[in-house]
Amino acid sequence: MPLDFTPPEYVETYRVIFDKTTGEVLATETRWTDAGAEPVRGEELLESIAADSGRAHDNVDVLEANTPPVGLVRVDVATRELIAEGPQDAPRTARPMQLPGP
Repeated sequence: MPLDFTPPEYVETYRVIFDKTTGEVLATETRWTDAGAEPVRGEELLESIAADSGRAHDNVDVLEANTPPVGLVRVDVATRELIAEGPQDAPRTARPMQLPGP
């Protein structure tokens, strides 16, 4: 590899896939694309999420966000903005539910 190699510049984007009627967030996605590249809609991902959630493909939409969603959020369908529904200091990973002891 030549010593003057410069890695390409990437842009990180966050996408929130949600139900168009309720604003319920169904999935989130982080994408790294080449700087200046055209955004990709990802129809296959939308179809897969719609099918997995039992919704029609037309009822699922994508919102691009500047920062990753943290905590419990939903999409305000009128303004297409993320709305916090719970504490924002919640971890970004799911934990197993704690079951009551015997």
